[in-house]
Amino acid sequence: MIEYFGREPSQSGTSYSGLSEQRRSDKQRGGLLRRDFLKTSGVGLLGALLSSSGTAAGTTPRKTRASFFTETKRQAARDNIDTYSPVNQFEHELREGVSEFVIREGTGGVGVSREQSYQSEWSTTIFDPSGGSHEWRGLSTTANSPDVDVSVYVNSSPTGTDTHWHHVQAVYLGQDADGRHVCAGIGNHSTGKDPRIGLYYPEDNEWETYDSMDDWEKQAWYALDVSTQGTTVEISLRSTASGTVHASGSYLLPSETDEKVGIFGALGKGQTGDLYFDEFTLDGIQTEFLQSDFTERQKVTTTNLALSTQDGGTYAGTDVPKPEYGEDTEYNDAIGNGFNYLYDVERDSDPASQFSVEWDVRDHWDVRPDNAEDVKLRLTMLTQCDDVAIASGDPPQRWNNPGTFKYLLTHRRTLGGSSSFQSVIESYDGERFIEQVTEVPVTSSDPTARAVRVTLNSGRTDYIASATVRPTGEPVEHTVDDTFTFDGAFAVYSVDASGNHEHAYLLNGTTLDVGGETLIEQRPRVEGVVEDFTRELTLDNALQIQVTSGSLDTQLAEKLVGSWVYADAVDERNGAYEVVGVENVTSTTATLKLGEQTTVKEFTDPNDPSAGYEYLLGENGNFSIPLSSTWSS
Repeated sequence: MIEYFGREPSQSGTSYSGLSEQRRSDKQRGGLLRRDFLKTSGVGLLGALLSSSGTAAGTTPRKTRASFFTETKRQAARDNIDTYSPVNQFEHELREGVSEFVIREGTGGVGVSREQSYQSEWSTTIFDPSGGSHEWRGLSTTANSPDVDVSVYVNSSPTGTDTHWHHVQAVYLGQDADGRHVCAGIGNHSTGKDPRIGLYYPEDNEWETYDSMDDWEKQAWYALDVSTQGTTVEISLRSTASGTVHASGSYLLPSETDEKVGIFGALGKGQTGDLYFDEFTLDGIQTEFLQSDFTERQKVTTTNLALSTQDGGTYAGTDVPKPEYGEDTEYNDAIGNGFNYLYDVERDSDPASQFSVEWDVRDHWDVRPDNAEDVKLRLTMLTQCDDVAIASGDPPQRWNNPGTFKYLLTHRRTLGGSSSFQSVIESYDGERFIEQVTEVPVTSSDPTARAVRVTLNSGRTDYIASATVRPTGEPVEHTVDDTFTFDGAFAVYSVDASGNHEHAYLLNGTTLDVGGETLIEQRPRVEGVVEDFTRELTLDNALQIQVTSGSLDTQLAEKLVGSWVYADAVDERNGAYEVVGVENVTSTTATLKLGEQTTVKEFTDPNDPSAGYEYLLGENGNFSIPLSSTWSS
């Protein structure tokens, strides 16, 4: 995968993912220029590529060939196909006449959610992202009478510890003669106590009158109905799925309350999550507490794909359902690749040899200026795939994560069980600066060598190439599109609109030549043995290295800062570290400063910190630091 970022690259500001290849380990790279030879399935997030070498459950390992007439109809459907994915980060404010009251303030608040709504476009949520605080608050408006009939749909998704479980969802009924806030609803009141329905007074954290009931299902919608007549309060909780009444009761207030009515939610200390309220109806009239200016939903546009909606199921197969929240399934136990968590699947079982998918990316975490244009993220696949799918998948449901993403999944069937996927990813706002992306041939004895040609609107042409470096063997020469030759892991060669040299880059290689002219000649890497490393938990970590490939000097040591060192690790752990400084340099030894990056794996005995540590790195293991050079006209 090649990545272009944000703007048209300039001579001095070209940004390719592969420029930092091997500054991360294969596990860590997550793919800048990806040369993934996959023997297991992998999943990537928004805008990334999910690749698998086997056949997903529920798919047929046979590629069909469309007839001319079918292909003609398919081609007509292949341009600019749009699908949508919801986003749940929206600005909102209180409607006129609505006030917010806080009983205990934590780190959460009131928000809106499009993902969790019953019938409306969005629901109101009271949320708490931190288990270390309470979050008890509500919204209220003025009723026309002290006697009210209220109905609201409620849904809850709290998580908590075993030692304390406490949350409340209720209709707010105002303040009584003693000034206490009065809530009518449902709640859990700590571990070991039955769930309850009744009257709750948040200042005192007391259910003064209530009935015990069976626990209600989390992440499911219920209708909470509350009716007041004088000091009598009728409460009912009804399942929207079955229509049956889950619990109900009649309760007496010590005094009438004022003419305020609304919603109240409480998440106790040790709890995180959301409490959702939708379609609040007061005396038969739907009432909104918040107003929100929703932006367009996240759009996914495809080119050269003819996607058909799969008939139910998940990416694992039409007969494999998505697990319910917290559910373990037979598929999880038997297969465990996660494909059954990808739903709303659309497939193209005979994709074109080159296609593109573009995400209209929303600024979910509000990191860009308010007037910034939306970012587009476009992936162009250059590898012939046997089938392509787009599916919805839910990221970990922490409080500030989007509800769902649209995933791209590409699949090849190969006799050898491994594949190489080539793609170019570009992010931009406004107009694209890439005119054309093309795979180009590489003459090489290395079967993994790949290259692409990217033509920019400015007339500049970039050639980007990748190969596998085998440090113990002789350098392998790669000729790209009969244009330039290099040996190494990664190379870039750029020409201007007139065909003149403009830019070149080489990583972990020795030479880059164009037409007999050597633009780059360098030492490919520094190699040796890790003689020692930091043995304690500290913010100042280091490796003591001995160099076995050539010698060190001050100039070379300075070049190592900002590079990545790859050291032999234990248990298939990640032994990649960014070098933040170099000290104590001799011709054969040096101290590589790692800063806050630790070499400690875990306590030897978790119950006895004084027993010492286990480490990520092996004793006297090897290391390698790939070097890079840049040439500019």
